[in-house]
Amino acid sequence: MLLALLAYFIRDWRHLMLAVTVPCGVAIICCWWLPESARWLLANGRTDKAKKYLVQCAKMNRSNQDTTKLDTEVQITV
Repeated sequence: MLLALLAYFIRDWRHLMLAVTVPCGVAIICCWWLPESARWLLANGRTDKAKKYLVQCAKMNRSNQDTTKLDTEVQITV
């Protein structure tokens, strides 16, 4: 229904195609800047990188950064 509404306001099909596909292209390009999941990194043995992302998330959430617990959890999962 949103596409029909958009098509109602954008009459030229070329501009309509551009308006529909540009947000998808932007989302695909932004995927390169998103980090991998910490769970996936741990499952594939990349513990240092997973720890780095988890500490970074803790900083963003303004929680205490008790990395000793994190070291224990990483050793258990590996």
